[in-house]
Amino acid sequence: MNTKKSTLSTPIALALGALLIVAAYYLPHLLAAPRAQAGTTDDLLKAISTKDSDGDGLPDWEEALYGTDPNKFDTFGYGMSDSQAVAKGLIVPKAATPIVNATAATNGSSTPADAFVPGGTPASGSLTEQFARNFFAQYLAAHQGGKTLSTADMTTFVTTAVEQLQASQVQQDAFTYGEVKVAGSGQATMRAYAVAAEAAFAANTVQLPKSELAYLNDAVTNNDTSALDNITKISQAYTKIANAFIKLPVPTELATAHLALANALAQMDVVTSEFAAVNRDPILTSLGLANYTGDATAMRTAFVNIASALQHASVVLKPGDAGYSMESITPTNGY
Repeated sequence: MNTKKSTLSTPIALALGALLIVAAYYLPHLLAAPRAQAGTTDDLLKAISTKDSDGDGLPDWEEALYGTDPNKFDTFGYGMSDSQAVAKGLIVPKAATPIVNATAATNGSSTPADAFVPGGTPASGSLTEQFARNFFAQYLAAHQGGKTLSTADMTTFVTTAVEQLQASQVQQDAFTYGEVKVAGSGQATMRAYAVAAEAAFAANTVQLPKSELAYLNDAVTNNDTSALDNITKISQAYTKIANAFIKLPVPTELATAHLALANALAQMDVVTSEFAAVNRDPILTSLGLANYTGDATAMRTAFVNIASALQHASVVLKPGDAGYSMESITPTNGY
């Protein structure tokens, strides 16, 4: 976990940045695009946690917690910025109504808890909404009796809420071994597989000049909404490739690596689709970024394992030969 200091505007954003930042990782873009020059996942997580569209001192992701408008400097007309209103206690964290009502008794008041919490709620069903629920329940419990909350308290709330989300987000494989169509073995069958796999990949790829990380960087730092459309196209391409791969006849020698690749491609669809949600569910995107390195590594490893098996079986393919891209991958030469 990266614990270096940040310039985030509030203790909440500071804790989020410290908790979710992961090491940099560049994955050669596997959808026929040039190597991306995007910011690292570390940079993107910082950018998401600090993005402040209306310049009110309250990052966009926090606006969802407080029910404020990320595009309005003074959401409720208090005559000050939203961050100043938060600092003065005029705006407090907002959670979805069912959770607020369920915890109304914790504030020691007969007034429904949501009566003193202005604003809207995070997107329904989003991880940001779930985060807000976890965060707000802890906030109310600690705040009962008028206790003044410290920076350490707020940091602990965020850390706990994010850890609860991470624990609940268990990645599951899209395909099982029973779906692998094992058919034959030997050098000729393996060569035929390389040809078919390359063709399936080529038929379902998307021709875009940047990677998903680069487009996410454009969306976050430049407010480029078209970048989100391109991320969705990449995500859909991962799905199409995964579905095409799992249907291929597979030699016995490649069955395990083949299944791993199909599942890795499917998982890259999931994590990339999480990138596309950055404006409506920034917590989901942050968790997707935290998972990206592992998912990308799994995909890379599966490609390498297939190539290694082909090479071990002496399936020799030259540049220009059908199937060459599946056999030529090594742990160091990129793709």
